[in-house]
Amino acid sequence: MTKQITTGIIAVAMIAIIGWYFYQNRPAQDLSPSIAGGEVVPLGSETVNVDLASSTGTNARNISKKPSVERAIPGNTINLDASYRERIISDLNKTIAALKKDESSYQDWIYLGLYWKILGDFEGAKEVWNYATTLAPSEEVAYINLANLYDLSLKNYAQAEIYYKKGLAMNPANTDTYRNLHEMYRYRYKQTTNEAENALKSGIERNPEALDLYVMLARFYAETGRAAEARAEYDLAIALAKKQGNASIAAELEKEKGSIK
Repeated sequence: MTKQITTGIIAVAMIAIIGWYFYQNRPAQDLSPSIAGGEVVPLGSETVNVDLASSTGTNARNISKKPSVERAIPGNTINLDASYRERIISDLNKTIAALKKDESSYQDWIYLGLYWKILGDFEGAKEVWNYATTLAPSEEVAYINLANLYDLSLKNYAQAEIYYKKGLAMNPANTDTYRNLHEMYRYRYKQTTNEAENALKSGIERNPEALDLYVMLARFYAETGRAAEARAEYDLAIALAKKQGNASIAAELEKEKGSIK
């Protein structure tokens, strides 16, 4: 079985079984920021956990260089769907109005950065999220959003690495961050090192029940020609899937293991 399982049956089943998920890329018009179950969901592959009870209404301190909440809206250079762009601008204006009433709201600063990023204003997003880290230094979400921004949009991988690691220091249970860090190392940064492998190993060490990380590491070994290590990692993933009571995932992983040459 190929990597397509990640976005197919296995992904759906894992969400139900282990409470985490394999993040997926969706069309831009489907990506409206929302809050559900204590999660801020900014963009398809940039989901991060945030405790709204502790982050909303954080008292602002005397912090210099607070960014302006109003910026010129950039032209539609990233070709967003017209109706989606209109909705994002509407939500942006609502967030600006909310911040004018309560500039201490960490949640609204996070949303403001998300809307600027969606509209293609990466510098605006960076300024806002940097400010958010000073409002609530112990909150994970701004650091992870900055990591994603530096990694995928600004292509500053050294800076992305710093923010991914800051996020992990605050929440080592967020397996998506290990996945993102692994993919950055594997495809874009420090590709001649063992960092891609080590990111997943670190995630497994801290989250021994995170089935998605075992599967990702097994596939990494298989795709890089390390057959013996891949089979061993698949064995661990299969055993964990069975332990978690999901025979269908275990069966699919057995097929993947059997396809290794």
